[in-house]
Amino acid sequence: MASAFISRYNDVDGYWGMGMIYRDLSIRCVHTFRLDLLTGHTLPSLSYTPMIAKTYGQRLLRMIERYGLSLSQVSEARIEILFNTQQPMGAAVTDRRSHGDPFSCTAYIRDDLGHVWTFSQRGRCRRHDPGKEQRSTRSNTDFHEA
Repeated sequence: MASAFISRYNDVDGYWGMGMIYRDLSIRCVHTFRLDLLTGHTLPSLSYTPMIAKTYGQRLLRMIERYGLSLSQVSEARIEILFNTQQPMGAAVTDRRSHGDPFSCTAYIRDDLGHVWTFSQRGRCRRHDPGKEQRSTRSNTDFHEA
């Protein structure tokens, strides 16, 4: 789930969703984004986050079904992104093929027995700038940036 969320296929009106989120959080001087995959609530709430919540909530349902589970077996599911993360002492530098600031994205799933499953990805992200980016032909027509 974390890998899919940070992939370049996470589009918001044809732009990379991570760059959009990073830009809008930076404006608010906030470094953390949370998406509750069960309720669709995000913190903070941004104009396009209902679309993202719907997309990734549906991905969660498909993933649960693929593993032969039911939604009743999931008590919590969320994605949490921390922008401007620092690398731990002695850690390898995050992939330098990408530009921007480091971030971490972690998917958390808690089952009905209380077990917590996590998966984390690290990467780099620049703030969205339509002047420096090309819009994807996969653009979502339900959302248009102001």
